[in-house]
Amino acid sequence: MSTDKGGVWYTFFPMDPLRHNRCGQPKGIAQIRKDRRSVSVKVLKNLFHRAFRLTPDRLELNHQPTGKPYLISPLGKVHISLSYTKYWGAAALSERSVGIDIETTSRRKGWSDRVNALAEHKLIDPQSDPVSKWVQIEAALKYFGGSVATDLSRFWMEPESQEEWRAGLRLRNHPTCCTRNIAAPNGCKAAIAAYSSRPLITVSIGEK
Repeated sequence: MSTDKGGVWYTFFPMDPLRHNRCGQPKGIAQIRKDRRSVSVKVLKNLFHRAFRLTPDRLELNHQPTGKPYLISPLGKVHISLSYTKYWGAAALSERSVGIDIETTSRRKGWSDRVNALAEHKLIDPQSDPVSKWVQIEAALKYFGGSVATDLSRFWMEPESQEEWRAGLRLRNHPTCCTRNIAAPNGCKAAIAAYSSRPLITVSIGEK
């Protein structure tokens, strides 16, 4: 099983802010999760078609014990990653492990705690953009199924390298994990973590 050029296929898709705003009620939260799953499956079918030139009758979205999602497809297990904000979702698909994260750039409750955590682990300096760094870390955690609470100490910054993709954020025990910031919708930052220097192929929803 291989995608065109062995790449990572990804896209952004709009979410329904009105449903999101009703999440204070238990029924609202349940509906949001249901809607996210429904939209995500449609988006992943689009990515699957673009990557493998196949239009499957059915794709099953499942999760590993760590919570890491994957697709059961006619070609077998396919690696995927999903992320959501209030207005936008992000999805990525690859034949190898992959992680994607999207965050809004607006200041939110608890954001200072994230910045302090990055500084404590020497992953950010005063000149750095904390949101850009945070999405890289979240994407890398999704790459292997880790969590901020237990795995932040695995990261370090590699300032220089003979291979460009090895510079920047690195992850212990996962030397082939490459994290890159990617262009995102207005008001958002996003990043992808993928195997080595695999090419990233962006897909617009609705493309054939």
